[in-house]
Amino acid sequence: MKIIIILLFLTLCFVFPLQQLSAHAGVLKKSDDFFVTFYQSPLSPLIGEEVKITFVVTDTEYKPHENLHGTLKLIDTYYGDESRDKIILTKPFVTDANGTSELAYTFTKQNFFSLELQFTGYEEKWQHIDYLIQPRQAGQPIIETKKTEKNNDIVLFLSGAVVTLGIMRILQIKRTTSPVVKNSTSKKQ
Repeated sequence: MKIIIILLFLTLCFVFPLQQLSAHAGVLKKSDDFFVTFYQSPLSPLIGEEVKITFVVTDTEYKPHENLHGTLKLIDTYYGDESRDKIILTKPFVTDANGTSELAYTFTKQNFFSLELQFTGYEEKWQHIDYLIQPRQAGQPIIETKKTEKNNDIVLFLSGAVVTLGIMRILQIKRTTSPVVKNSTSKKQ
């Protein structure tokens, strides 16, 4: 019985990866001599909710760039027509001893917003990096699923069930057909 439970558990783990359980370890972007890691809280912001974006600037060996000066731009983007993009915030920034700086902003509408960083590195050359943010209206799903994805889940579940039942049947056959060795000790008098 233990083997059946273990097999069922392993099958479900492989068929249904734990997609809902995920940690946000940040988004890493590279620009020439820099790595910039963005952290956003909350991950799926609502309109009217303050979003805190922290970014950490390091060199390619992950050593922090402290006291790094730059300009941050927040842009209201228009898909397919960059000429309609509108800069809604321009702000200078300086990184601290950990190479960190942050922005807190409250979005007033649903759209894609681009956070662009321009900074001068130790080599005194301009570099550019961007990060997308998408606030949403309350009541909208965080992730929209399509019918085909739901159908794929059903197929994966059925496949896992068939594999589990097949393995259980094989183990049952092996158990019934394997020779039974009795350990008998007889005493001679």
